[in-house]
Amino acid sequence: MELLLSTLPLQLPRGGTMRIDAARGVTVRVRSGRLWLTEQGLPDDVFLGPGEAWRLCGNGRVVVEADATSRFELVGPRAQWRFAPRADRALPA
Repeated sequence: MELLLSTLPLQLPRGGTMRIDAARGVTVRVRSGRLWLTEQGLPDDVFLGPGEAWRLCGNGRVVVEADATSRFELVGPRAQWRFAPRADRALPA
């Protein structure tokens, strides 16, 4: 499934992770909670709290982890988000 959105609201539970690939120029904006970002090619990780944002500078892999249940947005002009369910996870009934 592909969606064309400029802002994609997301939520991760505490300890939850997600991977973002090839997203140069996308901004991660935290609404609540705390996120830990590891961006491929950067020497330091980034920690974001409520009201903080980070613009992704590389075009490699970014791993996002929630230190607490976190609500955040991925923001990018006319960004294209592709969603694919993971084969190793069952969908809730």
